[in-house]
Amino acid sequence: RIELSSNRFEKNITAFRTVEDLDAFLDSLVGPVAAASIGVVYAARIPSSNQKVCIKIQRPDIGQVVSQDAILLRRAAEFLESIPALSDSNGQAPSRLIQTNLTGAVDEFMSRIFEELDYQNECKNLQLFSALYSHRRFDSTPTAPRLNEWNQNEKAIQVVVPEVYEDLCTKKVLIMEWIEGTKFSDLQRRQIDGDKDGPAVTLDLIKQGIDSTLSQLLGTGLLHADPHGGNLMVIEEQDGDISLIDKAGKGGAAVDRKYRLGYVDFGLLSVVPPSVQEALICAVAQLVFSRNVAAVADLFGDLQLLPKHVVNDASERKALTEELENALSQVLVYDTSNDDESSSVSTIPSLRFDKLLDVLARLVPRFQFQLPPYFLNNARALSTLEGMAPPADPPLH
Repeated sequence: RIELSSNRFEKNITAFRTVEDLDAFLDSLVGPVAAASIGVVYAARIPSSNQKVCIKIQRPDIGQVVSQDAILLRRAAEFLESIPALSDSNGQAPSRLIQTNLTGAVDEFMSRIFEELDYQNECKNLQLFSALYSHRRFDSTPTAPRLNEWNQNEKAIQVVVPEVYEDLCTKKVLIMEWIEGTKFSDLQRRQIDGDKDGPAVTLDLIKQGIDSTLSQLLGTGLLHADPHGGNLMVIEEQDGDISLIDKAGKGGAAVDRKYRLGYVDFGLLSVVPPSVQEALICAVAQLVFSRNVAAVADLFGDLQLLPKHVVNDASERKALTEELENALSQVLVYDTSNDDESSSVSTIPSLRFDKLLDVLARLVPRFQFQLPPYFLNNARALSTLEGMAPPADPPLH
């Protein structure tokens, strides 16, 4: 039996009452309807409720493949770390050409991949994310006070999150609600091809995506760790509810359609500590209002981007400030047409998210950079949204 507290799901339903129910469930399997590196996805229906569900099944022996990849990646990182640096004109040089802790980064990356292999963990992630952000809240809420307070905020983000059949999930099988929608990446491709059928990328959808991403980063501190265009969906909303059945093109009647942002794939969630959230706000304020790159460099320790001993080294901090000034000139675009030398307030710059990761990648070998999951995930999410914004509003940055 599965117990689900939800307006959408029937309470206290029995998934498989008889062997015939199980046979009917297996006969309803359709697919694979999607595939990824570690699993494949099928569609089916629960016999007792006729509820359409998504079944995610892990590929056989994928754990062994990932283990072998982890060994190879770590050996490659160890080799790169062993390359000595070239001496400068004074015959002085750091002991290593690449200062970044590559083996540590590989270990962190692979630990998250192994975490993603546990579908029962993904089930818990999905429930937590839903309790914080879903347009239909679970009756229970997370136990952490900080998360509970945000959950009660009437202005909290409300996105579509599929519900999960927890008691039917195992480490290698995940069964959750099937939601009809269109992937963001497919919408963008359609607009490029001039296809006007179905929902379009609108400013409202872009705003939902940006609000949701920044809410996760600066509000709750709990982030969807893989928010690319394939994991963000556009779902039709009618009469204040979410349509779980694709109604487009049926009946011929004109319908005023509204769409809501949806998330899928919850193998990984990231957590941003409050100290990092505060440092992010300070860094943005220093850039926007003071253009004080040195102050931003001083915050890199609090942002978990550099070890404290690097930030506390005066010569390293000076070198970092110089490199950041050059890097930020490529990713921040200020409107100088209205600059007033007598004004102490700076104009708000446009941030080129698509350039951000590329610029930072060039800084990594010089300094002992450590790029935490929160940084990469949000940079990628906002970069995705930035790429989708121009078709909806070309001047938008």
